[in-house]
Amino acid sequence: MSEKDVLSALGIVDAPKAGLGLETAGVIRRTGPNVKDLRVGGRVILFGGGSFSTIVTTAGQLCAKIPDNLDFNDGATMPVSAIYCLINVGRLEKGQVTNLC
Repeated sequence: MSEKDVLSALGIVDAPKAGLGLETAGVIRRTGPNVKDLRVGGRVILFGGGSFSTIVTTAGQLCAKIPDNLDFNDGATMPVSAIYCLINVGRLEKGQVTNLC
């Protein structure tokens, strides 16, 4: 849970329309017909609004497989940390990446 999520939960700032949370980790329970590289039972991290929930529905492109030896708590912090590093450490700029998946 991010600082903004805490402030939203306390009513200090408006909550996002999608709900609290931007990143999480978990086990896939179902997939859509166009999802080819993820399987039911697979462990994943994901990036998407409303992820502070017991059930999250998101696009397969926003999920990444994680190994069995990676703790869900550690995995759940990776998406935003990776984005932070790409922008602030790697100095990634608009237009440098055309396809992240």
